[in-house]
Amino acid sequence: MVFGDDLRGELGNRIGVSESGDTLSQLQEGRKEKDQGNLDKANQIFNAIIDKTNQSTTQLLSQKQHRAAAEEFYYQALSYEFMEKVDERRISLSKTVDALQNASHTALNFGEDKRGITTLTLAGLVALTYGDDTTANAIYKQGEAICERKENTEGLKKLLFSLGYLLDAKENNNMAALTDAQGYISSDLKPMLNNSKLTTFNPLLETIVNRVGASVEASVKMPKIEVTTQLPGDLLLNTQYELKILVENKGDGEATNLQVDLSFPSDLELISGEISKNFGNVAGLSEIATQLSFKMGGELNVKKEISGTITFTDMLQNNHKKLISPIDLDFRSVSKGSEYNQRIENVSTGLLVEGLHEELPVSIIESVKTLNGKIKEFIVTSVDNQEFSLADEGLNIYREVINWSNDFMKGNTPEPRVVVEINKIQYRKETELTEKLTKQFGEDKEKAINEKVDQIRRDFDLEKQRIVDEKNFELEHQIKESDAKFKEKTSKMISDHNNSIQDLKSKSEYEKEQAIGEATVQLKQDFETEKQQIKLDHETEIGKLTRTQDNKVRLEITQLESKLKEEANVEIQKKNVEVENAIRELQTQNISELEAQADRLRKELTLKYTTDIEELKGQLQTQEDRLVGHAVEEKESALRALKNKLEQEKDVENENMKRELKDGYDFDVSEQVSKAKTQFEITIQNKDMEIKELKEKIEIIKSRTSE
Repeated sequence: MVFGDDLRGELGNRIGVSESGDTLSQLQEGRKEKDQGNLDKANQIFNAIIDKTNQSTTQLLSQKQHRAAAEEFYYQALSYEFMEKVDERRISLSKTVDALQNASHTALNFGEDKRGITTLTLAGLVALTYGDDTTANAIYKQGEAICERKENTEGLKKLLFSLGYLLDAKENNNMAALTDAQGYISSDLKPMLNNSKLTTFNPLLETIVNRVGASVEASVKMPKIEVTTQLPGDLLLNTQYELKILVENKGDGEATNLQVDLSFPSDLELISGEISKNFGNVAGLSEIATQLSFKMGGELNVKKEISGTITFTDMLQNNHKKLISPIDLDFRSVSKGSEYNQRIENVSTGLLVEGLHEELPVSIIESVKTLNGKIKEFIVTSVDNQEFSLADEGLNIYREVINWSNDFMKGNTPEPRVVVEINKIQYRKETELTEKLTKQFGEDKEKAINEKVDQIRRDFDLEKQRIVDEKNFELEHQIKESDAKFKEKTSKMISDHNNSIQDLKSKSEYEKEQAIGEATVQLKQDFETEKQQIKLDHETEIGKLTRTQDNKVRLEITQLESKLKEEANVEIQKKNVEVENAIRELQTQNISELEAQADRLRKELTLKYTTDIEELKGQLQTQEDRLVGHAVEEKESALRALKNKLEQEKDVENENMKRELKDGYDFDVSEQVSKAKTQFEITIQNKDMEIKELKEKIEIIKSRTSE
């Protein structure tokens, strides 16, 4: 039962008893004076508003005009806010909440459910503005219970959702909930405020959303990703370089699932590293780095650059995508042939041509010159192939060979380690070439497969988008037709409703006052019932059309995807067979060449070491025979014993060295040659020491004999 005071108060609310327009103008005037620095005048205006609203709210509440009283309390709260009186503002807002709750109950008692829920939602929003989350939660739960008892439960809840989502956003730092709340405020709550003569509170909606948003953002830690790259300053074609990419998170929040995707020019060869790399999660105030090795071929005077993107997700599950600034690759072609020729010439000038050891055989001199020629040829070939690191290494060895050759030609004992080093370089060069070719075939295989898969994916995406666009166009056309029908029915219903209102207005004031309590309720109920039925039919029809179109699109996309996958598998299998055959052929060819090269190298080194050792033995034998002939008879037995011991040790060591060289090349040519070289150096040093000792003993014997 609705009491008479409530009826009179509600009628007063509808006609607009309060003169809110004047108060709003005064507030605007006071705010203007405050912004201009006229604080005394501004406070005078605000105090006048407070005095006025204190009187008006007392009268309005006594007449049960709760909605109008809520507006006055709200103006009063704004005045206190402009005067920076926090406690007084909070009290006025609390009174606003109470008045809105009472206005909501009155509207619900009159059967105006939407206006009642709208006013109740507004009460909860006002409570949020001064931080009374407990009251706001209680109002929301109260509204939910009321909606459950009404026929239009879902429609009424949409009005209440703006309050619910704001509470969720504030309590759980949920930015997505804040966005949902803004959507419900725009689509449902604001239109109802206009219909319920509550437009005074429109600025409140923006204020509460901004304040809750600021509270959420203050609790959210966001990542801030920056990318820097490092390249050498001088870039040459067909030369390997390193590209370093540094990813820094300068924000407080963690970036999850961080992915770096680079795009390279077609004539750039990736030697190591990944062009697409997932770094996982990157904590705030931290950094990660990755490094790529590449070599650029192709032509000059063509713009070459590396570009890319970085994608990651923040703590709010928002996806971010950043572009990596294009990295310009300014390559130049420099012919280093003349440079290296000059460097070779500079080293060659140190080779002795006169003052050679008089007893040095001509064959030895020619062998040294031939060895130097081979090293020069190796350096020139490396430069022609633009393998400058090998050329530099060869140049260093060439410099050592010149020094060794000079010592050798002066009569000093030579060191055959240079031959070993040259063969090591040649072997390593051939091994690197084999690995490079094998890797190139593997990368060509992967590149061809990826290109085919990418092409198939692009074709699939284009066809899929075409199907979806086509179906969406049909669906949109059908929805527009349904919307037109809905608007036509709604317009007719509103027209009938307005005609009924006009009929009521044409009656006498007495009849209007008597009938308004009865007719309004009935008209509202009929209007809402018919409107909801039309809307329900409209939504049902749209849902049916949407499901039908979705099923068609999914079926066509599934068929298209199966077809493209089948084509991709056939193409990939074909490419696999071609690449595998090419790799096997290359491996067979390289293995045969390497075996032949290793066998030839093994024979050459064995022959070389045997010849050198025999020559050394002959020289030692000649010296020993000459010295022993001048020795005294009593020392002959000691010298023969020492000579036999020396020969036995040399034979054993030489045989061991030959056996180690022969066995070693069956496993690892490079490693065993190095060991043989070291052992040979030690042996030569030992023999030099023994010969020196022997010469000293002979000198002693000579001196004694002469005495």
